[in-house]
Amino acid sequence: MAWILCAVGLFLILLGITIWKYRLIHLLNNVDATEVINPEKSVRWAGIYLISLGIVFIIFGGIAPSLSKEQILISILIFLPVNLVFTVLYLVAHRKNTR
Repeated sequence: MAWILCAVGLFLILLGITIWKYRLIHLLNNVDATEVINPEKSVRWAGIYLISLGIVFIIFGGIAPSLSKEQILISILIFLPVNLVFTVLYLVAHRKNTR
């Protein structure tokens, strides 16, 4: 399980870097490129979000084997609302950047 989480985390980090560095706004499903005021800002926010999510997956994949089942469940229950807050922050930042 740990290597799967680390592989997903690495994929998310690479995807975030690729979107951010090469300004691939067309890969963002929730973005209409004609409505975006500042495309640089949109790809930066998406890249940061994906990179941070990937880092969390790698960290969790690294510590998961040493945790008990209860600790894993508590970690997941903490992660879900925190991730929800970051998702809302990303969407609000994106909404401010559209017409």
